[in-house]
Amino acid sequence: MTKRVALYCRVSTEEQALHGFSLDAQKDALKSYAKDHNMYIAGIYIDEGISGKLPAAKRPAMMRMLDELSENNIDQILFIKLDRWFRSVKEYYKVQEILDRNKVTWRAILEDYNTETSDGILKVNIMLSVAQNEAERTGERIKFVLDNKAQKKQVVGKQPYGYKIVEIDGYKRSVIDEETAPIVRDIFDTFERTGSSSLTLKHINKTYGTTFSYVFLKRLLRRSAYAGAYLDIKDYRPAYISYEQYEKNMQVLDGSHIKRTPTGRIYIFSGLIFCKHCGHRFKGKCTKSKYYCCSRAMDDYSCVNRKHISELKIEKYLTENIIKLMHQYIYDVEVQYNENKNLRSSEKEIASLKNKLNRLNEIYLDGNMDRDNYVRKTEQIKTELKEAEKLNLLLKPKDISHIKTLLHNNFLHNYDMLSDEDKRTLWRSVIKRIEIDDTLNMTIIFA
Repeated sequence: MTKRVALYCRVSTEEQALHGFSLDAQKDALKSYAKDHNMYIAGIYIDEGISGKLPAAKRPAMMRMLDELSENNIDQILFIKLDRWFRSVKEYYKVQEILDRNKVTWRAILEDYNTETSDGILKVNIMLSVAQNEAERTGERIKFVLDNKAQKKQVVGKQPYGYKIVEIDGYKRSVIDEETAPIVRDIFDTFERTGSSSLTLKHINKTYGTTFSYVFLKRLLRRSAYAGAYLDIKDYRPAYISYEQYEKNMQVLDGSHIKRTPTGRIYIFSGLIFCKHCGHRFKGKCTKSKYYCCSRAMDDYSCVNRKHISELKIEKYLTENIIKLMHQYIYDVEVQYNENKNLRSSEKEIASLKNKLNRLNEIYLDGNMDRDNYVRKTEQIKTELKEAEKLNLLLKPKDISHIKTLLHNNFLHNYDMLSDEDKRTLWRSVIKRIEIDDTLNMTIIFA
């Protein structure tokens, strides 16, 4: 009886960028294998740009293939190597349960596996563990390669709408696509004029006959790519808008833009002040002058913090004390980091444990260790590795570079000459929130 097979191919975007893995080469090899073994190809399923670490639920082609198993038209799934299937032991067994229920087997045509014996299953587990560990290490190498390409402004991955790839001086570059550029420019012009995503979407779809979704438009407006940026490189590609305009758009989209009252009044600290007791935001109000109070205390009297504090008092406190508070914050973070001298030794310990795990796998595969001893030592190392990674996460220092930059740039220079709108923008770049208790004591939490 002719065996009915499904061909499964997968490659991630990073692997294509780093190694040039070819989906066509995978497909050709699988077709050739099926033909040589007199197999009937019931379907070809391709997951392009999908990481091997992702679960089946996030692989469209794999999900389609698994859904079609119940139709009983597939006897076996073919892929070239086990790492094309999964790089996670946990995810492998989730899918294996589905295959077992449907009496479907699999084969990696370039590797020899036997899943009918306990030793064969253990070998699969070992190789998946190796692949999972290698994927993590490869991820670091891939990141280095991609970062290096980005620094040279070479194209990395798929380009945003409104851009295309061209070869310039022997390198692939990201340039403006003049066919779609008018639409992109109109999107940003309309949004700047109206401040409304929905109005912008309605105008664009009506004017150009496009069928953009609201989600697509919001993502487009939020992408720093249109300000020419990629990662931390601000001149990676030609820009549609300035970086200042991009940041202004983000404020509008996040709802943190300047909200004016009907009289045009601006509350400098609106959205920044929180009640120390109940955690709710303070409201901005005005009689003879602007002041703030706990919304819950005022609305339903459910909070004990019924004190009011004037905007001038908050402003005076900050301008007189913020520099000292920032220096103290930097000092506290750096002292904490210096006292955690175990950070580097923790990273070395993690690397050492991963190397031990790899060596242990190699020793077992070479037949120089019995199974019971291997399982025992592997579990011990994995437990130690998990604890080391948990500790390392706790030792990671906070990023305070933006606070240092603000101090270096003397950010309070000419503060009195700023408009209320500019003052509000300034404080939001420094402070994440201000907590005030019922004695009007202020706690500053930096952004």
